[in-house]
Amino acid sequence: MGVRGLTTYISHKENSFLQDFLLHDCPLVIDGHSLCAQLYRLLNCFSAFGGDYDKFASYVRNFFKNLKKCNIIPYVLFDGSYEHRKLKTAHSRLRSKIYGASKLDPVTQGSLQIFPLLVRDVFIEALIDMNVAYTVCEFEADDEVAAMARHLECPVLSYDSDFYIYNVLYIPFNTLDFKAKPIEIDGTKHFALECKIFRVEYMLKNYGGLQEELLPLLATLLGNDYVEKKVFRKFFSQMKLPKTKKKTNDQQKCIHSLFQWLQNETLETAIQKILGRLKKRQKGKALALIKKSINGYHSKHCRSLKYFNISDEDTPESDWQLPENFEEELWQKMEMKMKMTK
Repeated sequence: MGVRGLTTYISHKENSFLQDFLLHDCPLVIDGHSLCAQLYRLLNCFSAFGGDYDKFASYVRNFFKNLKKCNIIPYVLFDGSYEHRKLKTAHSRLRSKIYGASKLDPVTQGSLQIFPLLVRDVFIEALIDMNVAYTVCEFEADDEVAAMARHLECPVLSYDSDFYIYNVLYIPFNTLDFKAKPIEIDGTKHFALECKIFRVEYMLKNYGGLQEELLPLLATLLGNDYVEKKVFRKFFSQMKLPKTKKKTNDQQKCIHSLFQWLQNETLETAIQKILGRLKKRQKGKALALIKKSINGYHSKHCRSLKYFNISDEDTPESDWQLPENFEEELWQKMEMKMKMTK
C-alpha cells in the first residue's frame, strides 16, 4: 500500500519528480506481488468466472519475453509472512477482500478488485517456464527489494509509493511501456523499454533544503502500513494547510505542507516539534513508532542475494539504525526547552 496519497501527489508533479528513461542491458529488481497484481489488472480478466488463468499466464510470459529482448535480467522477490506490527493492516485488508468477494458478479467485477485464489501460483509457474529467477522473502519484500537494488545499482520495478522513500532508482509500473523499441548505441542495435524513473535527488532538488534523512519521517507522519496517521492527529491539527484554487483533498494539501515544513528542519528538530505537540503520556509511544518506521526504510543488508547466487561480500551485515544516544539526547533537549519556557 505504501505511503498514503504520495503516488497521487507525485503523479500531479510528474515533470518535477520523474524523468524519461530507456530500460535495457541491466539487472532489474522486481516487486513480485506488485507486478503480479498490476499485470492481472491490465488484462481485465473475468474474475467472477475464476480468473482466465491461461490468458494471464500467456500475458506474464510475454512480459518477460520483452525484458529478455532488451537484455534485462529480472530478479523477482515475493512477500513472505506478515510481520507482527503489520497484522492489524493485514487483517483489515483480508476483511475487505472477503466483503468484496461476496459482492462479486459479472456486473460488479469491473469495479471490484478481487484476485482469484491461484493468481500468484499461475504467475510463479510462468516465471519457471521463462527461467526467471525468483525467491520468497521471510517477511514483506520491500526492504529486501530496496537493499538488493542498492547492491546491484539497478532500478526497482513496482507500484508502491514506499519506493519514493527508500532512496533507490524506482520505475513506477504505470510508466512502463511493454513494447520493446529499437535504439542505436555506438552504432549497435539494441532494444529498450520506455519508462519514467525516480531518483531521490529530483525530490530534494524540488524542495531546496530538504534532507534525505527526513523522507522516512515524512512517510511515517503521513501514515504507512505500520503507522496510522491518526497517531499524529494533534500535530496535524496545528498545521496550516495551503489554500488552492484547484480541487485538492486534505491529504494532498497535507503532503505539500509537510514537504515545505521539513525544508527548514533536521531530523532531530522535526521530531522534537512533533513530540512537543503531543501529551506527555503519548510522547514515548510516538517516538518508538517513529524510530521503528524510520529504521525500516534504511535496510542495507540483503538476505536474498544468496538465493540468486549473488555475492554478498560488499553488503553490510546489519541495517542502518538511529544512533544509540539519539533518544536520550532528544529527551534532554526537550526537557531543557520546557524549563526555559516556564
